[in-house]
Amino acid sequence: MFFRTEIKPSFLLLRRLGCVTTPILRPFNFRTARGRDLRSVVSRETGLPVGIFRLTNESGQEIFDCQILERYGLQLGCTVYLETWDGWNELIPAAISGFSKQVGFRSNLRLLICISLSTHLVVSDNIDPTQLQ
Repeated sequence: MFFRTEIKPSFLLLRRLGCVTTPILRPFNFRTARGRDLRSVVSRETGLPVGIFRLTNESGQEIFDCQILERYGLQLGCTVYLETWDGWNELIPAAISGFSKQVGFRSNLRLLICISLSTHLVVSDNIDPTQLQ
């Protein structure tokens, strides 16, 4: 006789970009964890740097790094919303699709952002801007 145990996700991550829902299966304690802990788990799962997105609960309240997650009404099986900052909603799909001319370059910063197909970011300060074409 075989018994099958159901694995329930700790929480669901809904990405506003593309409306993709991802179950997060890592064990997570919402009573003691803080916003920064949640942000780091989401960053590991998505491959996005923590500085380009914000997290909100179901009522739209932003989750801040220093606050305990229980304060936001988050519990096991809840949905957390991931929203990227202005500009990233256009940049990420363009880079994934291969439109290199839409990926910006600022000559005063000498900073080029290259995004691979898995949306991991690589930052380089020694690439010539003519390589964008």
